[in-house]
Order: sequence, then C-alpha cells, then structure tokens
Amino acid sequence: MGRESDKDMFFRNPVEEPNLPGKLSVLYLLRRDIEHCITTQQMIWPATMAILAGIDLLGKFHAGEDNTGKGAGKGGKRFKNFVTQYFVDSLSLDDAEIIYQLRNALLHSFGLYSNANNKEYRFTLVFTEESPWIQRLPGNVYLISITVLHKKFEIAIERYHIALKADNDLQDKFTKMFPNYGAVDLFNPL
Repeated sequence: MGRESDKDMFFRNPVEEPNLPGKLSVLYLLRRDIEHCITTQQMIWPATMAILAGIDLLGKFHAGEDNTGKGAGKGGKRFKNFVTQYFVDSLSLDDAEIIYQLRNALLHSFGLYSNANNKEYRFTLVFTEESPWIQRLPGNVYLISITVLHKKFEIAIERYHIALKADNDLQDKFTKMFPNYGAVDLFNPL
C-alpha cells in the first residue's frame, strides 16, 4: 500500500485506530478526543475546547496563514471566516462572533465569560439536540448546544475537505500550513 498523502492523513476518520508509532494528523487527534469526550464521558468543557481549537486550526489552513503578531485580530478573522463559510446554514456574522467569544472565554480564561467591544457574553453549555443551538437569553447570556456545535463542526470539516479537493488556491494554502500544523509524531500508545 502506498504512502498516505498529507490530505488523507489530515482528514482521517477519527473512529479508525491509530497506527503507532507513527505520524498522526492534529485534526484526527482532536476529533478522536472530541468523540471520546462527547460519546463516552459527557465531558463538556474539554469537548468544547477541542472543537473550538479545531475551528482555529482549520481557519489557519483555510486562510493559508497563521500571523498573530503584527496583525492583531487576524486569528479572530480566520476563525469567523471559516465558521461563516463552512458551518451548516451559513451562520451569520453575529452567530460567528458569538462562537468566537465562546472560544475566547474558554481557551483564554477557562471560563464562560467574555467581553469584547463593550459587549458582555455569558455562556451556558449544554448537551442537547434542540434547536436553535445558539439561544439568546436575557442579560447577554447565550445557551450553546455542544451536541449541535459538534455536528456542525463535523459537517464543516467535510465541506472544507470537499472544497479543498476542487480548489487549487485552497490546496496551496493547505500545503503551506501542513508542515507546521498538520501532523505530529507519536511514539506511545494513546
């Protein structure tokens, strides 16, 4: 059997067992951890954090850049661009901002509060299939369904993968990002 391509490795199905020792995609590892957190343990915080980190990762690949130094706010722009383009139902910029503020709250403060542009965001996370998956409550409170966020994330991965196969510009951006963010070598069993 031939060598696995970078794209095949990157988008590998997270239910497949890893071949260790070996090189594994960062996205594959994130998705495996998310599945474990959601399906076996109902661990809402690490599942949500991994989904949001996955969106960050895919935003870098989609944009073909990872500049965080001179261009303050580029990470947020990449994140929101990926969400608005690939999430099901073409989320509004307002919804993308809410998910981005959830990312900021969890990944920067390990909390459920964010304040941006003089607007407060307070979050409640739930495992539910109910719609709407982003519910706006009084007092700048946002109820977020992690179950639905996860499903939308998985669909976004597939939509991006399909777009990548057909778009030379996206392929060039992917190739540029892969050496730094695409895969890691693992030597110990997971």
